[in-house]
Amino acid sequence: MVSAKKGTLLRSDVPTKVYIVHLNSQYKAEGKKEFIIADLDERTLLINPAYLDEIRAALKKYSDELTFEPTEKQPGQQ
Repeated sequence: MVSAKKGTLLRSDVPTKVYIVHLNSQYKAEGKKEFIIADLDERTLLINPAYLDEIRAALKKYSDELTFEPTEKQPGQQ
């Protein structure tokens, strides 16, 4: 018998995919439902579309934490 599930393909670079898989394991550890339906290859996941906004928000927060703005140089600094 064939089983079908509705999902959204999510393609990313490898480090981002690793972070998304990490988020999924955190959801599982917290007793929440996992959102990854299938791990298709090194860059592609099939995810539950109900979690897409949460994943986007988590990725934005993670990206913002890793982004630094250059500070202005003070007079006399190189």
